[in-house]
Amino acid sequence: MTGRQLEGLFSAAAGRPIPYSRFSDEVLAASPFLHKLTGLVDDGRLAGHADLDALRQLHPQLHTFAGWLAGPGRPAFERALTSGARWAFDR
Repeated sequence: MTGRQLEGLFSAAAGRPIPYSRFSDEVLAASPFLHKLTGLVDDGRLAGHADLDALRQLHPQLHTFAGWLAGPGRPAFERALTSGARWAFDR
């Protein structure tokens, strides 16, 4: 899933624009860990190429991301929308 795809799904679920913005070169230069992590995604090693049809046969309850946002993920998404700049990872 690309950042632009996430932007579209998040915006549709929120009913308002939620823009995607890639990390700036300055942010990446200041964080070696984040720089390496984005590189792993960019070159495909963390992008994933799962056979979703086969996974859904094994796990019929597996949601699409849009389905998750509309269903079981909705409460967490709504908390994130109302959290402002704060985010508690233990909720």
